[in-house]
Amino acid sequence: TVNPVAATREQDTDIDTVELSLIHIMLEYPYKISEIVQKNIFDCFMSANLKSLSERLRDSFEKDGVEGFDASLFIQTIENEALRQKLLKKMINENPYDEGIVERIIADTLKQIKRKWYKEKRRMLTTEIKRADESGNHELSNRLLVEKERLLREEKALQ
Repeated sequence: TVNPVAATREQDTDIDTVELSLIHIMLEYPYKISEIVQKNIFDCFMSANLKSLSERLRDSFEKDGVEGFDASLFIQTIENEALRQKLLKKMINENPYDEGIVERIIADTLKQIKRKWYKEKRRMLTTEIKRADESGNHELSNRLLVEKERLLREEKALQ
């Protein structure tokens, strides 16, 4: 038998708090969704659950528009119980994002997500470079080093 508490905890590990915050902002301020979507940030999501959810949110918003979009109804369609509960709790609590500074909060959140993505990509490339070096594949190692340098330049451009 599967321990339901352990299963919930396992699902919980794939919930990045920064990515969840961005989804929460999108639910609180649906008119910001298209602006966020244009940034292609979902490609940088590390959490598969949240990436899938954000894409569903985008699709739902594009189908219903600003006027027809209902955050509460959207949350009810979330199958992942832990995720649905976290978002419901966030929506029930007082909105922590003041309308006057929501632009800055979105920009900071996007930067955090991208930084995390770049860090993970660098880590993965470093591992691949070590493997290529150990196996004597210098051509692959050099290509990966070039890729890592390109990523570093892109990341520096963010700051």
